[in-house]
Amino acid sequence: MAGCGDEVKEEFSPVLQEEAQVVDLVHTPSRHDSSVMIIPVATANGNGGVTINNMVVPIVNDVPEKYGLVFRCPHGKFITESTGEPHKSLYHNLTTGQKVNVTYHEIYRSTYKDTNNDGKKELVEKHLVKYDFRNAEPITSQPSALKTETK
Repeated sequence: MAGCGDEVKEEFSPVLQEEAQVVDLVHTPSRHDSSVMIIPVATANGNGGVTINNMVVPIVNDVPEKYGLVFRCPHGKFITESTGEPHKSLYHNLTTGQKVNVTYHEIYRSTYKDTNNDGKKELVEKHLVKYDFRNAEPITSQPSALKTETK
């Protein structure tokens, strides 16, 4: 927990990269729907009784299109999703089973505190809170060099 005088910052790692394999590509189309909810409302009618009226509340759902990417890397699977780029392009250009180099940032919540009363705050806690996916570049296999025998 952060106490009085503590400074809490969101900090990013440098760009990290690792090899991964595309496990799944997911697309959820956008949709728009609407409905109504009827809520009974009781009000005093002035004669010592209660009148029940219905209040009609419109409900509108606008769900944007989403693209999801599932990768398997050395430490397990991870999922990243978004409504825009680069996820949309990756969805259309990657294939299941394809090897890629994934780039991302680690995002930390860091707490600083003046622990020795010298007027400078030192790092006292650092917690990894999430990953910030940047991109996935396909790994192209290089043709092996032809070996020629010399006699």
